[in-house]
Amino acid sequence: MRSLIGANGAELFLLVAACALAMGVAAAFGHSRGKALRYALWAALITIVSGIAALTLLNPSAPGSTGMHLVNLTPFQEIERGLTHRGSSSWVNVVGNVAMFMPLGLVLACLIPGGFWRRLTLATAAGLAFTVIIECLQFGMGRVADIDDVILNTAGAFVGAFAGAAGATIAARLSRDA
Repeated sequence: MRSLIGANGAELFLLVAACALAMGVAAAFGHSRGKALRYALWAALITIVSGIAALTLLNPSAPGSTGMHLVNLTPFQEIERGLTHRGSSSWVNVVGNVAMFMPLGLVLACLIPGGFWRRLTLATAAGLAFTVIIECLQFGMGRVADIDDVILNTAGAFVGAFAGAAGATIAARLSRDA
């Protein structure tokens, strides 16, 4: 998470710029087919998944790079540390892990067809599956796999999915009524 919130924010800016560019190109391409929004959402999803993978797996100096295969299966241990030490790197870890998965949940909920509960459930489940895969890969790479990361990332996917499912449901009702 520390690389995401760098001193100059260059990594975050580049990720947002890449996502915006991909969405713009995809929307322009999809416009002629009447699917600009859908194409833009798929481009956003690909960019978000790639960005999360890069931030969590490709940073060799990331916190927890011990070279040893370690796992923390004690729920809420790091979360409690972050909540009691606001402003610390533990606090940044808590907030960052939630924030990192919110866009994923939002975009997935917008792409999944169906009603509010279906969108919310499937988008949150996909976020859970993705974070479990990341933690397993981190463990295999000799980094710390942490159950709190799974909890926080899933919470972020849930928050994003809630917003996306609510927005998509409202948009569907408005278009039906129009």
